[in-house]
Amino acid sequence: MAASGSATPQNFCHQSEPQKSKQPSTRIPIGQQSKSWARYHLSPRFPCLHCFEWGHWVQDCKRKKAGLPAVKDPQKKNPNAILKKSSIFSHPCIAEVEVEDEEPLLSSIQQAPGYTSLVLLDSGATHHVTENATLFSEYKKIDLTLSVASAKQHLVVGKGIINLACPSGNLRLTEVLHCPNIPGTVISISKFVRNDGGVKFEEGLFKLIQNSCTHYSLLKGERWFLCLGSKMYCNAISDYSKDFLRLLHRRLAHLSLRTVRRMQRLQSARGLPPKIVTNDEHLCPSCSLAKSKHSPLQAESRQIVQAPGDMVVTDLMGPFPVSMDKKVYSLLVQDHYSSLTTFYPLKAKSEAANFMIGWIEKFNNLTKYTVKCLRSDNGGEFSSQCLKKYLDSKGIVHERTIPYKHHQAGKIERTNRTIAEAAQSMLVDSSLSIELWPYAFRQAVWVFNRVLHGTSILTPYQQVTGRTPDLTPLKIFGCKAYVHNLLHRKDLTPKARELIHIGISEDSKGWLFWDDARRQIVKGALAVFDENKRQVVKGRSLEVSTINIQNIFDPSMINKIGYQDEQVELMNVSASLHSDAPGSYGEGLASADQQKWREAISTEIASMDKMEVWTEVPKNVASSVLGTRWVFTVKRDPVGRVTQYKARIVVQGHRQIKGLNFDETFAPTPTFTSLQCLFAAASKFNWPVQTFDVTTAYLHSNVEEDVYVQPPPGMCLKEGAVLKLRKVLYGLKQAGRFWWKHLSSILRDMGFVSNQEDQSLYVYRMGNDVAMMWVHVDDGVLTANREQVMDCLKNDLQARLQLKWDKGIHSIVGVEVARDGGRFFLHQTALIDKVYGMLLYLAQATRPDIMFLVNYLARFLMGTTSKHWVALEHLINYLRGTRNKKLEIETDNREAGLKIFVDANWGGEGSRSQHGFIGFLWGAPISWNSKRQTCVASSACQAEYMARAGMWITQIMSAIQQGMVPALLPDNKAVIQIATNSGSRKNSRHIRREFHLINEMITMGQVSLDWVNSDEQKADIFTKKLGRQKVRQSMEKILLECFVEGSVNV
Repeated sequence: MAASGSATPQNFCHQSEPQKSKQPSTRIPIGQQSKSWARYHLSPRFPCLHCFEWGHWVQDCKRKKAGLPAVKDPQKKNPNAILKKSSIFSHPCIAEVEVEDEEPLLSSIQQAPGYTSLVLLDSGATHHVTENATLFSEYKKIDLTLSVASAKQHLVVGKGIINLACPSGNLRLTEVLHCPNIPGTVISISKFVRNDGGVKFEEGLFKLIQNSCTHYSLLKGERWFLCLGSKMYCNAISDYSKDFLRLLHRRLAHLSLRTVRRMQRLQSARGLPPKIVTNDEHLCPSCSLAKSKHSPLQAESRQIVQAPGDMVVTDLMGPFPVSMDKKVYSLLVQDHYSSLTTFYPLKAKSEAANFMIGWIEKFNNLTKYTVKCLRSDNGGEFSSQCLKKYLDSKGIVHERTIPYKHHQAGKIERTNRTIAEAAQSMLVDSSLSIELWPYAFRQAVWVFNRVLHGTSILTPYQQVTGRTPDLTPLKIFGCKAYVHNLLHRKDLTPKARELIHIGISEDSKGWLFWDDARRQIVKGALAVFDENKRQVVKGRSLEVSTINIQNIFDPSMINKIGYQDEQVELMNVSASLHSDAPGSYGEGLASADQQKWREAISTEIASMDKMEVWTEVPKNVASSVLGTRWVFTVKRDPVGRVTQYKARIVVQGHRQIKGLNFDETFAPTPTFTSLQCLFAAASKFNWPVQTFDVTTAYLHSNVEEDVYVQPPPGMCLKEGAVLKLRKVLYGLKQAGRFWWKHLSSILRDMGFVSNQEDQSLYVYRMGNDVAMMWVHVDDGVLTANREQVMDCLKNDLQARLQLKWDKGIHSIVGVEVARDGGRFFLHQTALIDKVYGMLLYLAQATRPDIMFLVNYLARFLMGTTSKHWVALEHLINYLRGTRNKKLEIETDNREAGLKIFVDANWGGEGSRSQHGFIGFLWGAPISWNSKRQTCVASSACQAEYMARAGMWITQIMSAIQQGMVPALLPDNKAVIQIATNSGSRKNSRHIRREFHLINEMITMGQVSLDWVNSDEQKADIFTKKLGRQKVRQSMEKILLECFVEGSVNV
């Protein structure tokens, strides 16, 4: 019925044959038969499947090589034809093989306990066979006979489906025979291809592919096996699997697999796998992000050194972001001969000399070599008198590289890049905070010293110390670790602490761990590591959570509406005819639009002269001179049409020094909530609205410090003269602050008062006249209760600043605005067409329906997987399908004042609640948000009670209408009972004291709290994933409607 035993490429059904006279047999132990022996002795006993002639294999068939078609199977003409088969590749349970008359047969079947975790892959068997009845998930009793190569018959008692637990996942096999007398499990390759999946034979190994999961075989002796992941024996197979190579790659600071294979072949370190059988280079996302590079420059000749210490090279990198222990620079010291490298994190460059002296002393004392020459660049940290005196006293030559000739220190420069890329890869892979970069550098250097480089057959560590490095202490940087607590008390508290592994200790035998809760480094020698899970710091989740975004939009509708309407398409074609804005002054004068750029430059220079921006002064009076450059931009309207070519003189502010030419830099920026409040007020009272743009805004404000700059390219000055700024230029660190102070001063003189909650929203009140102004840098919106008030304020403002007024309102800060009587429609159609990277801006401005999903996906920015990209693509498709949706701001006289709907989804991921709110001013949506709670809410009542973030809207509107009492509308009655003091406080003591502020506000009459039915809760869309129907209902509740004919309603 079935035959197992052969691993030849052909599939045969074994049948019994007539007995022949036996010749003296030769017993050959398993594992000693070679493939050449098998080719010579077994090929005459099998037919060629191309010509069905005896004596050769298919690959040796002359008929096939000549390109002739295959001969039909003779068994089809004669069913009694006997096809014999032998077995040299058999199950490990077969003890040995007898060779009789050049025909190997199975002499015995024995149980082999050492191989119970292996499954034989047999290309000669016609059926899957197992002895283990517990593997079956579906089972049917049958009565059949199984024939094996030894001509023995075995009883088959059942058939069904089994699931094997393999290291790469479950493997499902169908039509598996249950034969209690056959030890172990056999997988038929031919049966697997027909019923269960696909098989590839590459690099001498079988790959079983099922449901996009690949299971790799193990070659032991002359047989192929599949390892079961549920047994300890599977640790042996992991050494040969891709999963282990990926693990090793991450442990070795993301070292290339080519170097790992070379080290394994040369046995350069202990702890490497005994054999690496794959040649596949896997794609590491962290390396792709951290190691992107330009094409390498051509290498130049190197100075030859004879022994360690003959030349030591050093280099300093930085500044980096400030670490947890205030380090900002990286100092690398490298022995040029061996490449042995040491890393020192520095707080200041001045520390480099002392660390350099300490390194030389240690090198001379701990090795049998002495330092003879030190090479460095011309940095001031290597030119100190302290270092010079020390080198002279030791007789060490100090070589300095020529400026801008980095190739003279090319080796240390390349090492710098290697270490930095490895450290960055580990930080990206682990999602740890950037403040831990010194420990990532230290781990990268530790690995660098213990792996091979270039053509050397010894590692740097071995070349200097003479000892083979040991890699067994190495663990994945950033993995979770359970560290034994030596101060553990004898009670029921845990005996270990869950920390984060960040490297190997240099001054003790143990590891370094990061305790994020206490923000401290911990040393430990007793720890259990979980390298399959990466820890998360400060709420940045890296684990792949199940993202089940409902199919709220029908993808088939995308084809009906298209990604862009005809108007935007034409604008894109028109825009593509214009070249991009030039990157420099020279490029601008050499571009196709040079005349327009010349005009823009002349306009800018004329503005400078008119505004008296600078004065010429001798260079010797300048304490520090900053550079300048031209920046060119093309200004477009919301649909992409070119409206203006702009040229700006920009100061290279990155060279400014705090305390010398700048001090404070803070300047407030407005919120969309205050803008929508302005539109709501204009809708409620039918006020006129106009937008304006301040021409050369920064040039109106004065500079308070002494700032000197070079003239921009193309501008001539007297020899030895520089420019002293009287007015602010773009690029200065304090430019935004000076402009804000200047504008605020002008508006105060006009009678405007800035709002305490949003300092970019100004309110004017004079008797019965009221006006509001919203300003974003140099763009603003003005509304007033009467046209006469508008004209008076416009004239007064025009006399103080250079303004351009638009008739009505069409767009502001990228948001398209349409007005229809008392209704305002806000949308960002063009932005949706380039939505990548702009989702949060879109959600905050005009699309509250995506706020929850945008905030949810933002949790995985540092650990993005394919699932997250699929979810993002789904969200973008939804936006494209609903791109014509507009946010309607229309007030309803039946709606009184401010209503804030609050909701919370208690017990989310990590037991943290997701709360959201949306505020309606006279029935118009003006503010919304969705946020994950930073603390764990222990009850649904507390989760609702903490969702009160929208109350500050009241402070904004109090300047327009006095006595407005906002109404908070949760759908949880318990929160109302606690907040109004009618509920029991005994069970609410777990709520932190600051959250009881709302109770005081209710008592003082500053806010009201009313219950709303869950079906009428408008904030539900901000707290959880909803289905299609509920999304449609929520969009109707928040007044997100489509008013363009032919669009799709979701």
